[in-house]
Amino acid sequence: MHWIDWTIIAVYLVWIVWDGIRSLDYLLSRPDVDSSRIAMTGASGGATQTILLAAVDDRIHVSAPVNMISAHYQGADPCEEAPNLRLETNNLEIGTVMAPRPMLVVSCTGDWTRNTPLEEFPALQRVYQLFERLPAVKNAHFDAGHNYNASIWPWNIGQAVMILVLFRKGDEAPLVPLSRINSSLA
Repeated sequence: MHWIDWTIIAVYLVWIVWDGIRSLDYLLSRPDVDSSRIAMTGASGGATQTILLAAVDDRIHVSAPVNMISAHYQGADPCEEAPNLRLETNNLEIGTVMAPRPMLVVSCTGDWTRNTPLEEFPALQRVYQLFERLPAVKNAHFDAGHNYNASIWPWNIGQAVMILVLFRKGDEAPLVPLSRINSSLA
């Protein structure tokens, strides 16, 4: 890749994060928005945006990155590979900056997050344990391909809502079986 291409990608990534910050500014300026219930989710490149914005803006109270928290692979799209973004780090370490705020890490069997329950998630748990907030980090692992799909999307939203409601009350947020989420959406 030519140096000018990398420059464009770096500027694009900065623009994405800045756009997220300004979107939050607008959202929180509205009188009908409860600033204590801001959550963010995204799959793949959207998950990269989620972990980056949550790392720099603590107004994100709950995050749910889908198919991106990995210690060994960071995505293949140039918009996720900005120069100097991950010098001696990775998405797992960037994601830990969310601690101790609640985070639902969604992974699947059909991409590079297939090992998340056994490798990356325990590392996240260790970080949350340092804050005495172990119940605030959860992993949901699906037998699915990369991206949102019919099984992940409603479950993810249901979990994010439950985490927001329960953590507001100070309760632990258990993972709810997918069947209960689907039946409540019907």
